[in-house]
Amino acid sequence: MPVQVQVEVKLVGRSFWDLSSDLIPLPKRKIRCPICGCDVIWFKSVSVVRRPTGYRADVSVKCNDCGLVQTFGVHITDEEYRRFIEHWGGTVVEYFNVGHININERW
Repeated sequence: MPVQVQVEVKLVGRSFWDLSSDLIPLPKRKIRCPICGCDVIWFKSVSVVRRPTGYRADVSVKCNDCGLVQTFGVHITDEEYRRFIEHWGGTVVEYFNVGHININERW
């Protein structure tokens, strides 16, 4: 019989991402593309997922110059997960739902 192991869930990624917006998660610092160094980074999508160990928001962004897509896995609370579902009516938000957003514009 498999042994169930109790795993402590850490909220990874919280110090980098601001999740207080009703629109999309935004970085607390400027993101630069690791390939070409461009700082025009477009929001692509965010999807929230429920796992046995907790909840996560997968935030995808895309470089304006080279097109590199990066996905950041940010752990979220049960309350944030529910708020996202209630606000958006589902688990995924794409750029065409919110418009083209350069996530570095506030820097």
